[in-house]
Amino acid sequence: MSTGPIDTRLADSLAAIRDQFLASLPLQIAHLRTTLDTLGNAANDTERQAILRQAHVTAHSLAGTAGTFGYPALGSAARTLEFSLREALEAPDTPVVPDPYAAHVDSLVFQADAAARERPPPVRPPPLPPRPHAHAGSVILIEDDPALANRLGAYLHHFGYEVRHFDSATAFAAAAPSLPPPTALLIDNALPEGALAGIQAAIARPDSMRDTPMLFMSANDSQAARIGALRAGGQAYLLKPVEPAQVLDALESVVDAASGRPYRVLILDDDPAMVAHHSAVLGAAGFDTVGLDDPGRLLDVMRDQAPDIVLLDLYMPDTSGSDLAAMIHQIPAFAGVPILFVSAEHDIAAQQAAMLSGGDDFLIKPVDPDRLVSAVRYRAARHRQLRELMKNDSLTGLLDHASVKERLAAEMHRIDRHGGTLTVAMLDVDHFKQVNDQHGHALGDRILRELAMLLRRRLRSSDVAGRYGGEEFAILLPNTGPAAAVDLLNAIREDFGQISHFVGEQALHVTFSVGIASQTDWTTPETLLMAADAALYTAKKSGRNRVVLASGGA
Repeated sequence: MSTGPIDTRLADSLAAIRDQFLASLPLQIAHLRTTLDTLGNAANDTERQAILRQAHVTAHSLAGTAGTFGYPALGSAARTLEFSLREALEAPDTPVVPDPYAAHVDSLVFQADAAARERPPPVRPPPLPPRPHAHAGSVILIEDDPALANRLGAYLHHFGYEVRHFDSATAFAAAAPSLPPPTALLIDNALPEGALAGIQAAIARPDSMRDTPMLFMSANDSQAARIGALRAGGQAYLLKPVEPAQVLDALESVVDAASGRPYRVLILDDDPAMVAHHSAVLGAAGFDTVGLDDPGRLLDVMRDQAPDIVLLDLYMPDTSGSDLAAMIHQIPAFAGVPILFVSAEHDIAAQQAAMLSGGDDFLIKPVDPDRLVSAVRYRAARHRQLRELMKNDSLTGLLDHASVKERLAAEMHRIDRHGGTLTVAMLDVDHFKQVNDQHGHALGDRILRELAMLLRRRLRSSDVAGRYGGEEFAILLPNTGPAAAVDLLNAIREDFGQISHFVGEQALHVTFSVGIASQTDWTTPETLLMAADAALYTAKKSGRNRVVLASGGA
């Protein structure tokens, strides 16, 4: 396991959170004692039950937090009180005994004092995930065919890749030790040194490139050649003759798998110390975390942050994790978001009831950091994969029509709440029917995929691109003014027009037209889309291959 500076920072962060927890203990226990002291003054059973519930939530939270920070004796004392309070809640007719919980609270005070005098073993940070490669960058191409090398280099350049070419395994081996790790290695199996020299070059690559994704190209379709490339670490095997678009498809797939955006985790626990702890552990493991200790803000935060997964405490003041989970899954936009309960609840029946409310897993506090990281990563990855299959257009991989409209509504809601700007662009491929009629739908599909890949490369991670229908695309540009949007879409338009789409040896060039509208002029999703679409119509009527900005507004 790594013991580098990131691990040290995580350990220091967790130690600081633990110290804050210890400092808050006297106040928490005093509040618990004060709450229980009011039992004797309860006017009726309803008031008594409310006091017991409040004390039960506090004891339950304390039990889980103490165990998480390495104080099992304190956690055990809190759990004993928790169980005693639960028995009273489940038997409301039990006669009231003066100070029935005083001994339990005294035990808590004793254990808290002991905890303050000791320091448990350092919290072991979870292993860090591999550092992802940049989403675009450099490709090392080892290929002895200069025509193919030039064609691939020019083509990939349009999509943000800078290609460094070597025409032999020997040339690559001489230069490789001094080269920075590329985004990917693209290797021909057969090189001047031999029929499988490319595989040998891959095996002998320097240690700095051990984690670099590799793709092989070859005219050799034998099982032995394919297995050799696989054993050398190849993640794709392209059979020659190969089209640049095929290479780009495979390259995008491999690079995206290695450099996907981090999973976003929403952590809800009424104990700020637990929120801080889980955030530190998951943040160090590469997750994007959003912490929340107020259950009343859950829906607003989910709408703003769109998490891939939610961590819920089971017992919180005035609400329960089970109720929140059921509420989340009643909302269509969040119906598939996985929910992990993280609680000190050991009762199997209570755990099962929570799972039936919509939970996907139940982790018992204290949770081992490795277990927390692996459970969150597995559930979040599965959810994102399924969500993309359902919401993304199957041809281009971009959002589909309905998902674009959902994201537009969400962006407008965000602006209403927090301010900001939004510019929308509608894009349509020029003369696309003519391309399909003259060259076939296979080429038309390839052009749409290439345009989608160019958009992914040129847009920010916060931008949204979707296939709106046929050859029409919609682009949402948050916090982007109309002038900046015009400049951006013009640059992409010019780059796309320079791409050669080959039909055999014939190079075909395709253009697109764009209409742009700004939310500062049109303030509803419907009128904003209509304005952008009207501007697109103007671009088409004005000669195509241009960007038109809508003017006016309502």
